[in-house]
Amino acid sequence: MFEAIKINRVGNLHLSRKSSLVEQYCKNGEEVVCSHDCALFGEPFERGNHKGEIGLQICEGRVLVCHKSSFLDERS
Repeated sequence: MFEAIKINRVGNLHLSRKSSLVEQYCKNGEEVVCSHDCALFGEPFERGNHKGEIGLQICEGRVLVCHKSSFLDERS
């Protein structure tokens, strides 16, 4: 579980790393930012059996998880 997850206003993914949010890069592309432009980038969802948690599915079926209060989606 991550301390915090953020999708910024242009759709780029940021994850908590040592108490700060760090923009993430795609593992499949050199210098390509992980963002909602990717077909494998899902929409945030509340985890059914884990109340208060938000999940975000990304490539290869991975699901990133954080507490609902620590999830920020700045997209309009």
